[in-house]
Amino acid sequence: MNPTTIAIHKNVTPNWNSKAVTSDAKLYPSYKAAWLTDVQFGKNQIFRIQLDSGSSDTWVRGPDCLNPTNDGSCDGSKLDLSDNSIVSFQSPPLNYTAEYADGNFTADVYTCPVQIGTLKATIPIGVARVMDNDYYLDGLLGFGFVGLSSISRKTKKNSVYFDNLGFTKLQEIIGFYISNFTEPTPGQITFGGIDSKRFYPPIHYMPVIKENGLYQHWAFSLVNFTVTIPGVNSIKNVSLMTVNTSNAIIDTGTTQIKLDKDIVHRINVDALGAKYNGLNYQFDCDVPLPDIIFNDGDFEFILPSLIYRRKIDIDICFSVIVPTTDETAVFGDYFLSQYYSIFDKSTEPPRIGLAKANHQLIVSNITQLNSSFFVFMGIGLGVLVVALLICVWFLIRKAVRRQYTALERRPEMYMEPVIVQVGEHREE
Repeated sequence: MNPTTIAIHKNVTPNWNSKAVTSDAKLYPSYKAAWLTDVQFGKNQIFRIQLDSGSSDTWVRGPDCLNPTNDGSCDGSKLDLSDNSIVSFQSPPLNYTAEYADGNFTADVYTCPVQIGTLKATIPIGVARVMDNDYYLDGLLGFGFVGLSSISRKTKKNSVYFDNLGFTKLQEIIGFYISNFTEPTPGQITFGGIDSKRFYPPIHYMPVIKENGLYQHWAFSLVNFTVTIPGVNSIKNVSLMTVNTSNAIIDTGTTQIKLDKDIVHRINVDALGAKYNGLNYQFDCDVPLPDIIFNDGDFEFILPSLIYRRKIDIDICFSVIVPTTDETAVFGDYFLSQYYSIFDKSTEPPRIGLAKANHQLIVSNITQLNSSFFVFMGIGLGVLVVALLICVWFLIRKAVRRQYTALERRPEMYMEPVIVQVGEHREE
């Protein structure tokens, strides 16, 4: 099977504490973001849903969705269960409850054809019937490990979409690209391979670690990770690993960067001069700030202030580096906007690859177009020059013939030798 590349789109919702989204818009600093793509469920039901490396389940809203908190979570597109290609996994319906950072929901399990682009798999999915998490997405498609899947635990069947696509072991790779949050261009996900045009070598790989004996998240150890921030109040090689936080995950379903609360305070307040208002770390938007440099001992990950300081008002900026709510650090979309991410199940242990993202691809294409234009212009000028040379050659040839004819008629005019005296050259 050949790798398939799909466009993904950035959406936002006006809720700092939610990863939900409603409409295409420029990302503002006080907003959360999600990366979505069009997914077909059943015969022809299209939903634009989130692609989440921090989950392994696939779910959409059901037709009887209830929202006890009346926060609008059940508004929007709902799956039509009259589609005969969608069937209940069992009778009576099997249900499960999923917990996210933003809340919980309960879903019934159905078997459903799921298709992205040309890639189709029939898998167990969740059809949400109770939502109380202020979640504005139509749904979610996770590409974590089967050990993380609530549906797989319930059904005793691997329900991870990517695992059911029929790729060979060597193709069990996903490449994930999102644009800078300062750019309106769409992102891209590649199933079964990577898109080398989207990043600059080298690729830095980190082994995935197990959690409770199973591969679950795209998790890695923080044992060698440090953070350095140059400047007046600089910090250098401060370990990200603490008593409370020893591991981290790469999560496309989270926007922020979440670290141990003490590390967050040292970064935002001690090094960068932010003020904590009880909810967020607030910056002066006009004060120049240095890059933040994460290092795992082999590779530097650089986060510019343009990315970690987000403007929410004319003169109010917040930090996207916030305290984690559990024992795991999270590197979300603001971090991933700077690095092409590779989720590689083809090796043992699986591995996470990160490489500097190429955000100049569109510019490069334009440059290539302009270069082609100049090439064609050069060819045209070359042809014109050749034509002029040919014309000159004919004119010279014609003049030489005239002179030769004259020479035959009056040889005395042309046969006298001309002697040129060459003097001696000396170096002084």
